[in-house]
Amino acid sequence: MCGVCLADDNFLNLDTTAILLTPVMLATAAKAGMARLPLAMLTVWLANTASLLLPVSNLTNLLAADRVDLRPIALAGRMAAAQVAAIAATAACLWLFYWRRGWRGWRGWRGWRGQDRYRPPNRHVPRDRFLYVVAALACAAFAVLVLAGAPLALSSLLCTGLLVVVFVFRAPTAFAWRMVPLRLLAFVTGLFLVVQAIDRHGLGRLLSGLAGAGGTEGTIRASALGATMSNLVNNLPAYVAGEAVIPPGNGDHLLGLLIGTNVGPLVTPWASLAIILWYERCRAAGVEIRWPRFALTGAVTAVVALVGSVAALILTAP
Repeated sequence: MCGVCLADDNFLNLDTTAILLTPVMLATAAKAGMARLPLAMLTVWLANTASLLLPVSNLTNLLAADRVDLRPIALAGRMAAAQVAAIAATAACLWLFYWRRGWRGWRGWRGWRGQDRYRPPNRHVPRDRFLYVVAALACAAFAVLVLAGAPLALSSLLCTGLLVVVFVFRAPTAFAWRMVPLRLLAFVTGLFLVVQAIDRHGLGRLLSGLAGAGGTEGTIRASALGATMSNLVNNLPAYVAGEAVIPPGNGDHLLGLLIGTNVGPLVTPWASLAIILWYERCRAAGVEIRWPRFALTGAVTAVVALVGSVAALILTAP
């Protein structure tokens, strides 16, 4: 399950992972006869913390592509140690807070519904194997094109176009206008407008003072700034605001900011699009999310993952 999350997160991006895997994980929990919350938390935490390797793994990575000035393989190599540290920290916190025996069915202070064992579900058999194979090939082709350095827009258009054509002829009823996330687009646009408005009233000067140090201290400050701003306003406008105050040529500071905006958004419900998308799926499936517990466990996980990944980035600097 973790491997599926990691692969989808890096090749499809974290928001797609939240959309596609949350229903799969919840259905898997139902078939296995286990509590759904541990699998739901595994999906949303790894969707955020496992998005450091490739430009397509996170929208913040795409925003940083020009400034980072690293080809996909070079970026993956530079962030590999930080990614391993973030995943290890996330796995440890998942076990501590959600996966320990007897805690998997925890329902808050009202008590436990202890669960020590679960049965693995039967192997999934797709209803339409042809569509399943075509979709898998399209995802693989997209990953290969991105790693080869092909333009992202062209790669996306080719692979998405192939899937759309096949689905139109094979399963024309599979598409609907409700699949277009209009509310989320409006929400994200509003967040950027809010940050721009605040910036005109001194946000840029404040952030410049917070992230203005050089060397290792600057990398640490940039990562902390990215994580804090992400949980306050959302990681996309947080990255844009942080990037604006990092001088050109400070590559490690920019990578630190990326780590902060990717690994840090685990506390508030609006910290990343992945959390928003994930919550909508959980709510539709009837999974109750207790935000105080979400925020508390997410804060601990964010701090541990952030410290570990930034330390790994600094220690592996060329």
